[in-house]
Amino acid sequence: MFSLSRILKSHKTEEKKALYKVLISEGGEFTCPVLSRSLPYGVAYHHSGLTMDERKLIEEAYMMGTLCCLACTSTLAAGVNLPAKRVILRAPYVGTAFLTRSRYKQMVGRAGRAGIDSSGESILILQPGEERKVLELLTSSEEVCQSSLNCDGGKGLQTLVLSLVGLEITKTLTELQQFFDHTLYSVQNKGMGGSFKDLEYSLDTLIESNLIKKKKDPEKDADVLEVTHLGSATFKGGIDLQLAGLLYKDLYLARKFVALSSHLHLLYLVTPWDFFDIIRIEPDIYFRVYMALQPDEQDVAEHIGVSESYVVRLASGKTVKDVNQQVVHRFYLTLILYQLWQQNPVWKVSNTFRQHRGTVQNLLNSAASFAVSVYHFCQVSSRLQGFLEQMLVRDPGSRATAFELLQHPFLRQAGPSDLLVPLISQLRSP
Repeated sequence: MFSLSRILKSHKTEEKKALYKVLISEGGEFTCPVLSRSLPYGVAYHHSGLTMDERKLIEEAYMMGTLCCLACTSTLAAGVNLPAKRVILRAPYVGTAFLTRSRYKQMVGRAGRAGIDSSGESILILQPGEERKVLELLTSSEEVCQSSLNCDGGKGLQTLVLSLVGLEITKTLTELQQFFDHTLYSVQNKGMGGSFKDLEYSLDTLIESNLIKKKKDPEKDADVLEVTHLGSATFKGGIDLQLAGLLYKDLYLARKFVALSSHLHLLYLVTPWDFFDIIRIEPDIYFRVYMALQPDEQDVAEHIGVSESYVVRLASGKTVKDVNQQVVHRFYLTLILYQLWQQNPVWKVSNTFRQHRGTVQNLLNSAASFAVSVYHFCQVSSRLQGFLEQMLVRDPGSRATAFELLQHPFLRQAGPSDLLVPLISQLRSP
C-alpha cells in the first residue's frame, strides 16, 4: 500500500501542483480541504457542489491524465464525455430509484471507449438480495421512449399550445389538432381516444388561467385563438405556467410598495422558486443573517411578510403557522443572493449558509436566468420595462436616483410617492 501511494504521488507532480494553484485562485484563495489532501495522489471528486470552473478544471485534468481517479455522481457518468478504463458503481441505485437498463448501459459505457481504449472494465457492487433484480436488469429489453408532453399534469402540452398560439403558428382548434397529430404523444396514443381530449383539456386550462382567449371570427365562422396580455408575457418570458399568476401578483403588489433604499426588494422579485427543495432553511442562520440586516432592510422583510418576531420564534424552535412558508423560504434564498450582490465571494457565502459552493453558484445562475425571464415578462408593459431598465443597474454612478424613479410613470400610476416608498428617509433631488 505504501509503495502504491508513493507511485501515485510521484505521477505528474508538477501538473498536480499547478492544478491546485489554479483551484485556489478560482476559489478566492480558498479550496476544499478534501481536494487539498487527495489531489497529490491524483484523486478528486466531481458533483454539483463544485463550482462550474472547478468542475471544468477537474474534468480537463482527468482528460490530460493528471488525475487518475474520480469519485462522481451518476450525472457525470451519464452525461459528460469522460472515457475511463474502469467504471465502478457502488450500488445499483440512482438516489432511491433502481437503475434502468438504458441508464446502466450509459454509465458503464464510459469504460473502454472505442477509439481510445482497446478494452474496459465495469464493476457493480451489490448488497445481499439484489442479485435477482440486477440479473433482470441485465437481461431486460430496452425501455420504450415515451413522450413527456402529458407528464407533470400536462404542463408540457399546455406549454406547447401556448407557444403555438403565441407564435401564431396555429389560430384555431382545428389547426392545433393538425399540428398535434404529428407529435410523438399523439402517435403513441393513437387509437386510445384520449389524445384529443388531452389537447382540449389543456386549451381549456389555459383559457381558465387567462393565458389564451377565444375570439369569434365572422369570416371563418369559427373561434380564433389569441394569447392574452398575461399569456403573451408568460410566453415571451419563458415563465413556468404554474408560476405566471404568482409572478404577476408579486409585480403588481410591487407597484404599491417598492423599496429603493437597497436592492433587497428587487432581488426578492427575481429569486427563483425552484430551489426550495435544494436549499433548506437553517433557523439559526436565518436569525443571524436577518438580525445583521440594516433597519431599512428589515423593513423590506417585514413588508414582504417575514417579520423579526417570526425569525426569533423560528430560531427558538417554535412552530409558526400564521405565515406564508413560500414567502419565508423565498426570502431566505434572497438573503443568499443579497450577500453575493454585495460582492462577497461564493466561498464566504456558502460557508455562511452552510451550503455547497456549487449550489450557491447554481442559485445565482438560476436567479440571473429568471431575472431575464422577468424582464421579458414585463415587456408587455412598456412602463414597467422602462422602470426596470433604470432600476436594475449595478453601477451606482449610472443608476437612477430614488427621486428619478419616483417620477417614473410606472410608479406614478400606482399612487402618491409618499405611499409608495415609505422606506426612503431622504430623497435627493436630481
